[in-house]
Amino acid sequence: MVLRRIRKDQALHGHLFNQEICQAMAESRDYVGDFLTEFKHEITVRARQVSDITEAVFSQSLIHDRAVHQIQAALTEQEAMTLLFEALERAPSQHRVSFHLILRMNEPELIRELEWRQQNSKYTQTEENISYGEKKEEGYKSGHKADSSETKKDSLMRRRLETMEQEINREKDNLEQMRADLQRERNVLEDKHIELVRERQNCDNVQAEVQKAKQEIEKSKEGLKLETDRLNQLTAEMLKEKELLENRHKETLRESQMFYWKKEELNKNIEVMRNEIKHMQDMKIELMRQKEDEEAKLERATKEMHKLEQLKIELQRQNEEAENKFIQTKSNMDEFEQTKAEILKQKEDVENKMRLVKTEAEKVQQVKEEIQQQRKELEERIQWAKRQMEEMELMKKEIDRNRKDLDQKMKQTARRKEPGKLYAMQNLIWKIEWQKTN
Repeated sequence: MVLRRIRKDQALHGHLFNQEICQAMAESRDYVGDFLTEFKHEITVRARQVSDITEAVFSQSLIHDRAVHQIQAALTEQEAMTLLFEALERAPSQHRVSFHLILRMNEPELIRELEWRQQNSKYTQTEENISYGEKKEEGYKSGHKADSSETKKDSLMRRRLETMEQEINREKDNLEQMRADLQRERNVLEDKHIELVRERQNCDNVQAEVQKAKQEIEKSKEGLKLETDRLNQLTAEMLKEKELLENRHKETLRESQMFYWKKEELNKNIEVMRNEIKHMQDMKIELMRQKEDEEAKLERATKEMHKLEQLKIELQRQNEEAENKFIQTKSNMDEFEQTKAEILKQKEDVENKMRLVKTEAEKVQQVKEEIQQQRKELEERIQWAKRQMEEMELMKKEIDRNRKDLDQKMKQTARRKEPGKLYAMQNLIWKIEWQKTN
């Protein structure tokens, strides 16, 4: 009876470990496929957050676009869920795992109820198998009790003990493997598992050790359940945080593109202003050269006028001398008239030249004034262009500073996540990767 009780405890203990492993691997691909197949109808009928579920599936691109249009055109929520299940059956298994997570976030009570029903079903089947084995063993012993000798009883007992010991050893190996798997899945239970392995290796009383393991597993079940709920909540928060970060990233990208575009426009405007300033400086140099040429012409005209004035004075003097000679001698009248006519002609030529020089001087003066005006306007345009250049440089610096501030805000936003959330998300990613390999 003691051995039978030990065997029953071992079987129950193995069942509890199996149940714990099933809960720890709730998101594995095989488990999810079986779960969705078994409870497909109930989920279709009892789901209430159908719109949220379908939107989450669409946003993660878990099904084909053609199926998306069919689901959106569905007349009822049950029809939409039916089409969604059909589309997921054609999708990769990893997409069904993601769909299972979406169901747990949007319909947590329904999914927990269905998982509990599935676990109770497995537990009931295990209990029936244990009872059937006990009855079979008792029937076998009753049928041969009257005909067996003490030696045969001892031999049978030894064989049973050996068989039981082998079963216990196999169960020990299974328990060790389950502990190792559970240890990889939940780092929180590592110390307890190691302690449990040491106790099992050194413990002579198997029943006491199994009872202790059962108690520890009950505690770990509660911890795993709490941790699962916390991971579900963290997953929902991370999805919201991811959507918020994606929106911020898009907005930041648009602002960055706008900054780069403005910076490019400023660079082009600055280059145009530089070329215009260079052109105006060239014009200024050309005007200065023209001014110098006109001043040289004016100086030459002034010298020419001075010479003509001297010539006029000389001709006046000669005229006076001629008149004096005319008064002194009338005999040279014809010569005087000829000389006078020549002098008058020279005087007229000189006056014509003076008028031409004066006109030229006035033109030179007018050109000089125009050059001065153009130079003044050019100086004003250069000053305006310099001010525009300075304003553009300030705008460019402001844009660079805004871009740096924007980059800094993006980095701060990326670092804003809580360490606990990051650690939990890393555990979740590690958990999914481990499930892929198993």
